[in-house]
Amino acid sequence: MSGIEADHITMVAVLSAFSHSGLVDEGQMIAKMINVYRINPRIEHFSCMVDLFGNAGLLRKAVQIITVMPYRPSHAMLATLVSASRIYGNTTIMDWVTKMLEVRPED
Repeated sequence: MSGIEADHITMVAVLSAFSHSGLVDEGQMIAKMINVYRINPRIEHFSCMVDLFGNAGLLRKAVQIITVMPYRPSHAMLATLVSASRIYGNTTIMDWVTKMLEVRPED
């Protein structure tokens, strides 16, 4: 409304704010980024989505983001998912991430 156009950095800030505020419904805006703002999502945006879903305990949705995004997941993104999986007691997803990282489960 102010005439200032959003860019990819603005979207990272917005997604991060939704994640830290627990606003899951509002934070699901990858499609809106593409269709309304004409911004192609970068890995940073997908990372915010993994954080958003992980914080809310929606671990399967976080996994879905990782598996459908057109980027290889970063170690930080996977660490976020491991942390959320540990908090919510989901050892299946922790094992899946561990295999992706090719480390021993006890690590």
